Amino acid sequence: MRRVLQLTLVLTLVALGTDVLYAQGFNRFGSFNSFSSGTSSFSDRGGSGFQSFSRRTRFSRMPRMYGDSLRTAKATFSDDFSGAVSGLPIRAPVAIADNTSPIPQHRVYFLFQNFHNAIDSDLSSISGSARTRTDDLNRYTLGVERTFIDDLASIEFRLPLTGTSVPNMNDTAGTAVIETAVLSSITAVLKGVLWSDVDSVFVGGVGIDFAIGGSDVQVNLGPANASLESNGVDFAPYIGYATSLGENAFLQSFLSVNLPTSSDDVIVTGGLENKIRRQETLTANLSGGMWLARFSEPAMVTGIAALLELHYTTSLGGTERPTGDGLASFDIHYSRFNTLNLTTGLHFEINTATAVRFGAVAPLRDGSDRQFDVELQASLNHYL
Repeated sequence: MRRVLQLTLVLTLVALGTDVLYAQGFNRFGSFNSFSSGTSSFSDRGGSGFQSFSRRTRFSRMPRMYGDSLRTAKATFSDDFSGAVSGLPIRAPVAIADNTSPIPQHRVYFLFQNFHNAIDSDLSSISGSARTRTDDLNRYTLGVERTFIDDLASIEFRLPLTGTSVPNMNDTAGTAVIETAVLSSITAVLKGVLWSDVDSVFVGGVGIDFAIGGSDVQVNLGPANASLESNGVDFAPYIGYATSLGENAFLQSFLSVNLPTSSDDVIVTGGLENKIRRQETLTANLSGGMWLARFSEPAMVTGIAALLELHYTTSLGGTERPTGDGLASFDIHYSRFNTLNLTTGLHFEINTATAVRFGAVAPLRDGSDRQFDVELQASLNHYL
């Protein structure tokens, strides 16, 4: 929590410094319409119902949600003679709200996320003394979103790349070796406007996550070893809502359910293969924010906004364990979880066409409901 507060303070000071730097030509709490691209404010279709968002500056420039991303069961690999590793980066449910908005947008982006202390390792059982360690998990996501049908719908593709800072954990009695896949799946998100008026929009859609194949994670605990491979396609139907609360405040929300279509493969020492059922999850996301300042061009920074979010995810089943033989001493399971995370961030709009964003996520629960100590985010979005 201290790191979250420190990051928020630094970002706030940066915002205030930028405020002073661009005081000339400053348009504080000004109209969103001053950033129109020159087209009409919205297409005339009776003043309500479906409207073109490319011509509605209030919507097209609304900052996206940050999200909290690492919503997954803690996969635990443990052996009676070697030790245990938990919190491994297995294939997670589709995170609909990550760096996105209910509003269809035409953009490309890069998102970096660092999850501090996301992986726990324990060799105490073979060393005879306390031998534990926590490690970070990094995720790099490349994405593109393309609108169509007069900006009433969009399709987004995400390419999440995972990296870990987990060196081999050596001990005189044994070694823990963790290897993770760089890419385990590719995600597509379809979005369509169901209803809208001048200030609000209601959307629906589905996220589709395709497994790439190969091992998501491999763990060697002394003489024992196991690997986990995800399969099939996950579907995540969702609904979303966004509204402008006056000229400067805004509210966004998502509600989604993740539905796996297949089980994961578990391969343990000796090549014995088993199945473990992937968990269904329910996720609710709520985000509120406000433009702190708007600047007139030709200033480089044309807007600064602050966001505060709450994200809740629960698994819809109990603890999952593999079915099959060969796991007498090797326990592998997905624990049930109910995560509640708080997200805060600052959004910097550059020349109305690019957004640079910094955020931090703090878990509000402990135990299996706490999947990391703090998450730090940085992203670059460019509108096309």
